[in-house]
Amino acid sequence: MKNNIRKWLKKPGSVMILWCVLGAMLIGTGVYAAYVNFNSVKRVVSTGERDQVLFSSNYLYPVNQDETSYSLRRISPSSVQNTEGSEVVNGYTFTVQICNYAYGNQFTVNPNTIVYDFVAAVTMADGSALKPAVTQNCYFQEQDKLSDVVPRIYFVKKEENATVGEAILETRELTGGSPQKHNYTFFVPADLKDEIKIQVVARPQTSCYAYTNNQKLAVVVTMAKLSATNSWTGKFSDEQSVAPSAYDGWNYEISGNGKGTITLTWDTEVLQISPWFLQDVEMNSINTGSCSFSVGADNQPDAYQLQFYKIRESSGEGEDWFTFSQHVTVSFESEGQQN
Repeated sequence: MKNNIRKWLKKPGSVMILWCVLGAMLIGTGVYAAYVNFNSVKRVVSTGERDQVLFSSNYLYPVNQDETSYSLRRISPSSVQNTEGSEVVNGYTFTVQICNYAYGNQFTVNPNTIVYDFVAAVTMADGSALKPAVTQNCYFQEQDKLSDVVPRIYFVKKEENATVGEAILETRELTGGSPQKHNYTFFVPADLKDEIKIQVVARPQTSCYAYTNNQKLAVVVTMAKLSATNSWTGKFSDEQSVAPSAYDGWNYEISGNGKGTITLTWDTEVLQISPWFLQDVEMNSINTGSCSFSVGADNQPDAYQLQFYKIRESSGEGEDWFTFSQHVTVSFESEGQQN
């Protein structure tokens, strides 16, 4: 069953068919008209198999140019010792690679030259103001420069109590027609490893959008230790000072750790799930109002973002967020529990 679903989802036109099926299922209950139009459906790309994009990375995932919400990815960095003058600093490194071919296949190269900006932003994992040690000691280096001295690009915050520090290299170029790879190596002191998250984006310049299928590469990296307890949970991530019914659609996030299967269910009398999400995850099964997919494997994210849309204009009316949240459930079965 699992393989059949995956094969079907990969076939040309399968998403359109899926959309039509969902639409047919919902006509009887009066689908809210705004969501019949594809332009109203926001797509957040996850890590399922996608159309081939000849702009790739070892860590970053392709997302649409207008996306600002990125998958979280936990990585295992390498431990190193840096010499800072007479002082030895223990820390961790990881290297982000940006390529002009389908990652792992240098025989399929983008024929066009891609010019992009490499942007990294660091935050404390708890959302607090950046510690001075972050901007003083965290940095990345571009390893492709033919120079004995590779400059360090440190994170800079715009205001004294800012929660974000940014480091940017503009106008990097991958020449078309031959396989090219840029390497960016990050350094994080050992005592900050579990305290920060780093958002990394390779953003093609406007003139190159067409060469990357209108996509950029992005991810949020965390190096925090895994929790000993396997657990996945889901929640609505919209601003909850506003009533649920005030929104035309809602953002939902599933996050956690542990290898196994998530079963997601939603109330089809109230909500319509984004068909893009159903295409993008490694789907195991799909039914009316429910689906299941595998999580926790290597190279899979620790968070999934998706959207729900209104079945009718009155969806969520008269409900607070606690009541509204009961329309969606997330259950997790770890790999060890499965038969």
